[in-house]
Amino acid sequence: MVNLEVWVPILVAVVSLVVSLVSARAQAHKDTAQNAYERAVMSADVRYIRESIDEIKMDSKAMRGEIREIEQRLKGVEESVKSAHRRVDDLEERHE
Repeated sequence: MVNLEVWVPILVAVVSLVVSLVSARAQAHKDTAQNAYERAVMSADVRYIRESIDEIKMDSKAMRGEIREIEQRLKGVEESVKSAHRRVDDLEERHE
């Protein structure tokens, strides 16, 4: 005859072991899915940052070009002002 006092604890232990293994595997799968999601989000964030940096670089190049253009125009204005001052000085000398 089967001794239930021996087999019941063994059966409970085996069932507990199976439930633990299934739970561990489910958790591992869940962790893997979570890690994949986090990597995808991080990859998208990095791509967004990279695109933003590229855009900032292009804007910076454009601004440098505009600054060079303004510097050239300023040099021309300074020369014009010098010339105008010379002419004003000449006119003042003639009226004196």
